Amino acid sequence: MNRWLSSGLMLLASALAAVACGENTTLFGNPGAGGTGGTTTTTSTSSGGLAGGGGSTSSGGGSGGAGGQGGVGGGTCDPDPVGVQLRPLDMVLIVDRSGSMYQQKWTPLVAGLTDFVNEPRPPGTSVALNYNPTPASNQYCEVSYYNPVQFPLTPIPSGASALVTDLNNHSPNGGSPWSSVIEGSLAFATAYQSQHPNHAVVTVMTVDTNPNACDTDFNNIAAMASAAYTLNGVRTFIIALEGLTPLTGADAVATAGGTPGAVDLTAPGAIAQLQSVLNQIRYASIPCEVDIPPYPGGTFEPDEVNLSYTPGGSGTPQDILKVESNGECGDNPGWYYDNPASPTMIMLCPASCNAIKQDVSPLVEVLFGCPTVER
Repeated sequence: MNRWLSSGLMLLASALAAVACGENTTLFGNPGAGGTGGTTTTTSTSSGGLAGGGGSTSSGGGSGGAGGQGGVGGGTCDPDPVGVQLRPLDMVLIVDRSGSMYQQKWTPLVAGLTDFVNEPRPPGTSVALNYNPTPASNQYCEVSYYNPVQFPLTPIPSGASALVTDLNNHSPNGGSPWSSVIEGSLAFATAYQSQHPNHAVVTVMTVDTNPNACDTDFNNIAAMASAAYTLNGVRTFIIALEGLTPLTGADAVATAGGTPGAVDLTAPGAIAQLQSVLNQIRYASIPCEVDIPPYPGGTFEPDEVNLSYTPGGSGTPQDILKVESNGECGDNPGWYYDNPASPTMIMLCPASCNAIKQDVSPLVEVLFGCPTVER
């Protein structure tokens, strides 16, 4: 069965990260086209690296000052830096508040969600909440109760307090109407994705019971997930909690929604891994790509672009050197163009992407105007 097993979460984390970083795998398939990402222009310069003194003008040349790896222009070229970010991520969380979640599962569910939204992380992640079922009595099957979402997209961790307050204002009660909450959540997510093509939007459902209200046909529910994924790349993740058995239907919905299958947290106490699973989903859902920002100094020249990364946002920048394609990335930092003939995006090699994703305050700059240094 194609499923994330709780005993193998750490092994699968690397596979999920590899997908997000553009490795040659179809684990998640095509995440959908994106538009122009959010960029921030900076006025800092990359000292000692691409513009470092004493460096060779050839790729792989001598030391180019502090941090240099064969600098650019032997110290005579002063690049124009433009700050960039990885794509923002918007997560629509479907929170299981059915009656079967009472006490022993509801408390750790809220605790895991609370820890997730409060965890320090780079700007760019937002969370919305839909509750399954809706607190509106006897309206479980009304899709309009789930679109728009019951708690709006809120940046985390800055907006964590409001999200946690809303979670604590709810309690378990009612049945498990998968179809209406998934249909409404995906309608919201796909509309938002279309309105914000530079974002990555996903839906994540926590659930401990197979559908027992509204449309219970898994074929129909899986078709909803498939339609959203096909429309504009919105994926549907299913996190199966203790009590959900069998997982056949959950696997079908998750797979149709572009993910490997249901995340299996059905073992007693496995819900304690919820924060870790949500972080893996977040990590895997952010594409390892940066839109090439407008060049402030004139005409864009593909062979006069370099990339710099400053861990933590301060200190000595690190030059990320260009490779020809993903196949040349290996285990080393690097970047390459999405389309060498007519580039619109900078694609990060897994080593560079992983480092940036794990950095709470990374500074990534596209450096225009100096000959590209290749690895």
